Amino acid sequence: MAMGFSAVAVAAIVTGEAIAAGSQVAQEELQRERANALYTALTHQIRCPASRNMSIAESVEPLAADRRREIRDLIEAGLDEADIRRYVATRYGEAALYAPRLRIATAALWLAPAFITGIAIRVWTRSIRRSVNRVCGGEFPRNHVTQ
Repeated sequence: MAMGFSAVAVAAIVTGEAIAAGSQVAQEELQRERANALYTALTHQIRCPASRNMSIAESVEPLAADRRREIRDLIEAGLDEADIRRYVATRYGEAALYAPRLRIATAALWLAPAFITGIAIRVWTRSIRRSVNRVCGGEFPRNHVTQ
């Protein structure tokens, strides 16, 4: 009976270790998948310095390969997406990112076209009003259909 109990105990320990090892492998696989997804996302968000309008994921240039290797090293070092984006922006400038952080300078770049369009519309409408005032004596022509 003592022999049967020790065999069961050994089997339970071995089974427990196998489950723990399987869990460890599953966690490592999950971490590897997350790292690959992060790598793919980041390499598509960073511009290649040598190829115009291409990400480092798409480019075959040696500089792009260096940046891909650098991103892989940062991921393996345990940095998250925000840290890596901040690192790239600090080291290579905001222009290295396809989606730069919102700052006053970048907000001005995005809002300038709308502001200039608004000014152009205002100047155009004032010009039309002045022309109408000169031609029509100060009143906009109305529909002159008799009823």
